[in-house]
This record gives sequence, structure tokens and C-alpha cells, in this order.
Amino acid sequence: MSSQWSKNQNFRPLHQLLSYAFICPIFLFLPSLNTLEYITMAALSKVFAVTTTYPYQVIRARLQDQHTRYSGVTDAIWRTWRNEGIHGFYKGILPNVFKVTPACCITFLVYENVSQFLFGLQQQ
Repeated sequence: MSSQWSKNQNFRPLHQLLSYAFICPIFLFLPSLNTLEYITMAALSKVFAVTTTYPYQVIRARLQDQHTRYSGVTDAIWRTWRNEGIHGFYKGILPNVFKVTPACCITFLVYENVSQFLFGLQQQ
């Protein structure tokens, strides 16, 4: 079961990239974006991506837990919902957001600066 779940992790970077691409046009009305605005866009996209995919992480971790036996994915989802409610699916999200957001901000800031540099070279 866990190998099937680990194969499905490939959608998370795509989800983050799509959320970044969705947030970028919101800031395009500005004449030029500075570093803080790029960092803001990257942080917002990461928070959105983590918030929407975190329940998957919780269920995956619970299925891999050796102390509790689940009969499958639906059993893990149902028992989490029944015992803890919606909060059970987001348990531990804040430390995760604080851990992964800085790396995301750096990645997208470098991406934007390199693409601006390369676009400037192409224009010359």
C-alpha cells in the first residue's frame, strides 16, 4: 500500500507550480516586481499548496504507522474524521509550513531572477 502512495507524490510539485502560476497574474498589474513581492507570491503559493495537499500527507503517515492497523485508505480517512474531525487532517501543518516555505521562496526568487536575466539577454 505504501508504495502506491509514494508513487502518487509526484503531483505535489506540480500543484505548487500551478498555484504559483495562478497567483502571479494577480501581481502583474504592478509596473515591476521587487524581491519582496516575488517572495510573497512564492510564500502564498506554498501555503496554498501545503494546505490543499496536507490531508494526503497525514493519511499517508497514518497508514505507515506501525502502532495502528488500518484496513485501507478509506478506513484511515474515516477513523481520522470520526475521532478527530477536520483538525485531524491538518495536525502538524504549521511546523511543516514554516519548514518548507523558505526553500520555496528561494527557489521561485531564483527562478524569476534567472528568467528575467535570460529574457534580457535574448532582447539584446
